Amino acid sequence: MLRDAARQVSGTAGETQVGGARTALTLNVGGSFTTVVTLVVTA
Repeated sequence: MLRDAARQVSGTAGETQVGGARTALTLNVGGSFTTVVTLVVTA
């Protein structure tokens, strides 16, 4: 997910590119809902 977010804000996501994307947020929940990681990626 982090790689996809970085590609979006850098404008290199190809056909899945969201126009004008400058900030992306990822939210990952793992384990038995006991581990949560949130990342904010900006250009």
